[in-house]
Amino acid sequence: MELAEAEEKGSIVAEARSAQFDRDLVLAWNAIRSRGTNHISGARVQYRTQELSIRGKRENLAGLQLADLVVSPIGRQVIGKRTHEDFRIIESKFRTPREGHRRPDPAYAGYGLVVLPK
Repeated sequence: MELAEAEEKGSIVAEARSAQFDRDLVLAWNAIRSRGTNHISGARVQYRTQELSIRGKRENLAGLQLADLVVSPIGRQVIGKRTHEDFRIIESKFRTPREGHRRPDPAYAGYGLVVLPK
């Protein structure tokens, strides 16, 4: 959605884990590009994203390090662990629906934060 608003295309970069996990990630990515999600069509995903790139930790990419700083607090919250100030800062940045749309609490659930697979 951010790419669409900017009228841009982007790439997905994920950190390599294990051969099986990486294969599962590629399969999940292909499914999203094919079928989409409850929130976005597969065609729209294909149009706005150019590729999925799986990169090794040894490459020490700044973008992946930044992603770890964002994902770790979100992961703690999603699995029910105690959250810290870092999550509250990140939480304030989640996309929320426009006025007039009813959403469950918190307002970003299923909109600014979508947890896959369900």
